[in-house]
Parts: sequence; structure tokens; C-alpha cells
Amino acid sequence: MKNYEQKIANLRMRKLAQTQEKIEKEGLLDEDDYGRVVPPENLWNIIPNHPDGSFYGFDAWADNFCSLMNIHPVYIDADDAFAGRWMYFMSKMRPNKWNPDYSYDFLKENIKKYDLICGIGDDAHFAPDYEIGVKLGWNGLIKKIEHYQSMHHSEEQQHFYSLHLRVIRSVQGWIQRHIDQAYRMAASATDEEKPVSGSYGIILHQELTTVMELADKLILYWLLFMKKIWQKEGLIKKRPFIIWRVFY
Repeated sequence: MKNYEQKIANLRMRKLAQTQEKIEKEGLLDEDDYGRVVPPENLWNIIPNHPDGSFYGFDAWADNFCSLMNIHPVYIDADDAFAGRWMYFMSKMRPNKWNPDYSYDFLKENIKKYDLICGIGDDAHFAPDYEIGVKLGWNGLIKKIEHYQSMHHSEEQQHFYSLHLRVIRSVQGWIQRHIDQAYRMAASATDEEKPVSGSYGIILHQELTTVMELADKLILYWLLFMKKIWQKEGLIKKRPFIIWRVFY
């Protein structure tokens, strides 16, 4: 019991330290905590595709997202309950959120008159269907995209589907780096460390080696990146594991 209580205390202290670091480096934020941690300095920045220094459109979002996924740090901490914490707000790194080539000046008078928070240019809360992701997994999503790509042959349609495939595979690559790191950490873990829950194995209350058994399933089913977390009964032998939601 003493070891369990110490583990809970360690988890709490790690979270408090991460929150304090965000406040010190970013100031007070009047918004959700998100579970994000502060990224390393100067590791990544946006790739603009417009003279105003921002980026817009399918291609630019895919280019930026995949570039970030390729370099995003692996996060596995023995004193954290979750692996794969995210570090960047791509949208907040853009100096401008709406492409000035598409003016909405004709709306601004009424926006001001009625004191509207119009949402033009905002990119969140667009109600993605999580159930599809949970049912199909990443490879199922890939097969679904490839199916419809085979049915629609215009250059524009083919490019649209290709961007989606590219985004999914970049997420799978990021997941794979966590699995590889979990292998390395499991191999070097002491007997005392192996039973602990949390991010070492990405599995809850199972030995570190469980991650090896679930490696393929994680690539298929670890729906993660950018938002909140919930627990669901596991896919193998009813072992609980973490599913994270994905936004792209």
C-alpha cells in the first residue's frame, strides 16, 4: 500500500510540475488544461504557404501536421499515467487563421453590430465521428479511404484521398516510435518498476512486456493526438488500456 500511495503522490507531483512549467513559460491560460506538456524550445515551427506567414488549405495542413508528427518527441514517463502526451497547438502557432484571399468584409458590419463570436477560421469542435475510428482502427480507416479512392479518379479527388492516407500513416509512425521506446524501457526496467501502471508500457496495471503483445493492436487502435482521454476495456484478454482521440 505504501508503494501504491507513493506512486499516486508521484503522479500528482509530476502533473503539478508540468502545469507550473506551462504557466511560467506561457503565462496564465483561460482555457482547458488539455493534458499538454511544454515542448522543447526551437524544435519545430510551422511551414507557411502564404505571404502573411500563415498556412491554409489541405496541402498545407497535411504538410505541417506530417512534419510535426515526424519530429514530435516521444513521451514516456514512469511518473505519468499516460504515454504520448502532445506538445503543440498548430493552429495557435499561425499568425493568421483566415486566408485573406477570401474576404468576409461584407459580414464584418453585422458581426460587430450584433457582437458575434463568428468562428470564421476556427478549426476545432467540428464533431468528428469517434465511433468510426474505434470500430475500424487506423488500418481500417486506411482501407476505407483506399476503397473510395479507387472509385473516384479525378486528379483532385485522388490528391484529397492521398493527403488523408499520408496523415494517418504519420500518426502510425508516431505511435510506432512510442512502441519502440517502450521496448527499450521494458528491456532495461528493474523488477521493481515492471508492475507499475502508467506510461512505461502504455498499459494500465500490467507488466511492461504487455506492450509487446499489443504492439500491432496499438498501431491499429491507439486513437490519439490532441484531446481528452477515456478508458475502455482492452482488446486482448480484457486488459484495460488507454485509447486517445485523434484530431487532424
